[in-house]
Amino acid sequence: MCSFSHRNNRVFSWCLISTFVVLLVGVAVTKVADYDFWWHLNLGRQIFDKMTPVVVDQFSYTFSGADQFNGEWLADLFIYLSYSLGGFGGVAVLKILLLSATFYLLAQVVCLGREQDNVTLVALVLSLVVVLFALRFRLFIRPFLFSYLFLALFLFVLQKYRHDFSCRLLWILPVLEVIWANCSKGFFFGPLLVGLMAISNLLEGRRDKRIWALALLTLGASCLSPEGARLYSMLTAIMTDSRSTMLVGEQQSLTAQLLWGQSWHYFVGFQMLFAGSLVYLVAMKGWRNIFLLLVFLAFAIPPFFMVRMIDFFALIAFLPFYLFCEKLLVRFRLVVFLRSNTAIGGMSVLLLCLLLYAVPNNSTYAFGIGPKEKNTPVGALAFLEKNNVEGRLFNSYPYGGYITWMSPKRKVFIDGRVNQLYPPDFHEGYFRIIGEPSQWAAAEKTWGFTVAILEYDKLSMGRHYPVHLATNPDWMPVYWDRDSVVYVKDIPKHFELIERYGYRVARPTFYDLEYLKHTQASSSRAETIAGLNADIARDPNNQEVRLAKVYYLYNSNASYYRKEILAELDASLSLEPDLAQEHSALGVMLLLEGNQKGALRAAEEALRINPADEGALYLLERLGPK
Repeated sequence: MCSFSHRNNRVFSWCLISTFVVLLVGVAVTKVADYDFWWHLNLGRQIFDKMTPVVVDQFSYTFSGADQFNGEWLADLFIYLSYSLGGFGGVAVLKILLLSATFYLLAQVVCLGREQDNVTLVALVLSLVVVLFALRFRLFIRPFLFSYLFLALFLFVLQKYRHDFSCRLLWILPVLEVIWANCSKGFFFGPLLVGLMAISNLLEGRRDKRIWALALLTLGASCLSPEGARLYSMLTAIMTDSRSTMLVGEQQSLTAQLLWGQSWHYFVGFQMLFAGSLVYLVAMKGWRNIFLLLVFLAFAIPPFFMVRMIDFFALIAFLPFYLFCEKLLVRFRLVVFLRSNTAIGGMSVLLLCLLLYAVPNNSTYAFGIGPKEKNTPVGALAFLEKNNVEGRLFNSYPYGGYITWMSPKRKVFIDGRVNQLYPPDFHEGYFRIIGEPSQWAAAEKTWGFTVAILEYDKLSMGRHYPVHLATNPDWMPVYWDRDSVVYVKDIPKHFELIERYGYRVARPTFYDLEYLKHTQASSSRAETIAGLNADIARDPNNQEVRLAKVYYLYNSNASYYRKEILAELDASLSLEPDLAQEHSALGVMLLLEGNQKGALRAAEEALRINPADEGALYLLERLGPK
């Protein structure tokens, strides 16, 4: 980062810097949880094998042979090469290198023309930590990581130009822009930054024709990719299509619920950067730096319309936020204290505590190397391979990239290349297939798929899972774990598979067991119970199947089947996940036995897990005041 004068204790200074680097690595090294990673890896392999940056779709049967977006081919190739050289460890190293270089360049932006002492160091590290946590929820291994590096490079060169107007580094920007335009869709930030520098020069009365020429050169360089100028029209279409906002989570607008609701912890860094930068630019008169003001305004507005723009704003807001921190430290007379080695050592300890808290305590962005458990259909795909299940495949959107990476012979219905291959209409149609039985039937007729591999994520509650298949007699679940389900169409070539693995009664419905009422009306009780027992035998650890039996027996004759219900509940409670409804169901059975204390304990445990659990609330109403 910065170099410090002999007046400072370099040991303590480098201790603080090293601690931040450890924090950066700890936050950056996360398991692969992003489903887009797989098709980027797949494209990189295809580009490497064919030795060309221009490839057509070979992964889906719905758009096979169609032209796809190739504007990020170089980043895809780098991702694939890093994987080829070192597996998932190689990919992790690539991410660490890109982030480390980005943060190093941000630090160099601060160090330009500034006396470097402990105040500089503390303000710098504080600012970098806030930026890191603002980026944290976007640290996937995808081409936009390359945009972080190029954005920081452009900022450094342009800031150097402001400090030294004879700076020759300026002329490297068009070259960098060519590389950027072949790595990431964030390429358009390059011409934007140079254009804002030209405008700020004009507003400050500085006439430098070089910067205007450079802006034109950079704009021209941005079109030197396989996509050419089409990159701009594509980006415009994505940003102006409201369907993208509705259907793609990272393209939703920034709402009060996101900022201050359950997801508030993802946006604390952004809010700190926004507020601190605003105070500096307004109250501390930072607006006098016209370039800084223009860049802040250009990057501060987009995040409110598209969440995915927060990361780029964070990189831009770093400098005004740093200046805010520096002035704050001086204003509160902390300069003398910060010059002490005790203060620097204390900062290091605080960062280590932050590392110990932040890294292991995040289930969404789990620390480690390799794919994140439960985010890929490992078991489901292994089941298809083991049993040689062939046929055209319908798949959940998050699974498409992984399936074609792990099993290239299988062509998918859809993957994450929305707007890069699949048009918005097709993406919209996919969600209608998921949600509406009639649309499923129409798609089945149009595309002829006979196998479905589906994401079974309770948190998303069927966003990518067609719950309506539970009552579709033509489709049978033959594989079912906590993360994925395989359905096959009930046709002659699947008879043997269905006979061996098919679930007779139970269906995956995210514990909504109402479908069993239809079963009660259409089958004898003995047949249904026998079917449920057979379903449990297929996987004794499937909690939902056990609860399906509990539900059926309870609604058939709770008193008669009391012992069997309690046995199933006891087995279910030993499994994960721990659900409110199993505790409330246990409470109901205990109440039938006259065990009011046990019923009350069960109700309280259910409400601890889910304060809105209807069964527990019913129990409390029956039990009356304590």
